[in-house]
Amino acid sequence: MYDQPDMRYHRFDPRWSDTERHASMSDGGGDEYSIIFSPEGTYVRGFDHESALSPWTNEPPSVFPGLTDDVPATLRRHVDEPAFIISDVPSISVCLWRERHATEWSFGVATSDVEPDTDGGATELFSTLNGDPTTYAEFATDYYEVELSIDAVEHVMQGRPLDAAVIRALNPEADVDTVLAEARDLGYPA
Repeated sequence: MYDQPDMRYHRFDPRWSDTERHASMSDGGGDEYSIIFSPEGTYVRGFDHESALSPWTNEPPSVFPGLTDDVPATLRRHVDEPAFIISDVPSISVCLWRERHATEWSFGVATSDVEPDTDGGATELFSTLNGDPTTYAEFATDYYEVELSIDAVEHVMQGRPLDAAVIRALNPEADVDTVLAEARDLGYPA
């Protein structure tokens, strides 16, 4: 698996800001997502570069009407986050959020005369986030071309402390001390 942070498929930054944490995915082929956890709630932005809801299917490029219109003021700053903008256009094809005290998620619904895909790529983008260790192990087997121990994946998904045996089960080539130090820096028990 990739040992270089800029080559990683998934990333987590526990110090995105003074009050926010950021989880992200970039597949290296143009698809990505960001999840920002803040005191005000959670904001999720996904971008499927092949989606009919990609801003670059419009001329000139623009976010589809309705997709981000209802994002509440408490989370609105994330829509315009410079890290998610290319050439003055937010790279977004799916948007969802949940304010701190909300009881359910809200979704941006694009309105257009064009018949877009139904979910902006959400099904594919977020497919590994279902909480099932088998799902992630299958993804990793395909993407990294390695067989993973489902027990080791489950160990991490349950937040149990990381140790040398689990690290080696996930990546026999990883430097254990480096991984443990990085895990501690992220706030993961090691």
